[in-house]
Amino acid sequence: MYLVHNVMYLTMWNVSNAMYPMHNAMYPAMWNISNAVYPMHNTMYPVHNAMYPAMWNVSNLMYPVHNVMYPANIIFKGFLVVIE
Repeated sequence: MYLVHNVMYLTMWNVSNAMYPMHNAMYPAMWNISNAVYPMHNTMYPVHNAMYPAMWNVSNLMYPVHNVMYPANIIFKGFLVVIE
């Protein structure tokens, strides 16, 4: 199997090397797209920050509901275990 492996290895290596220029050519393009998206990303920040406290408040409002449901859920699970 060694020979097969070695022949494959060299072929893979050549394909890999052939791909390098393409990879390198794509890289700056990706970088530029990334940089172009940055300002858009930053303008979204205030929206994200404005949503955050609202989400937090909703989350806090849900806590009592969650806490009320929790014991019921445990009892229900215990009930299911008993049935099984």
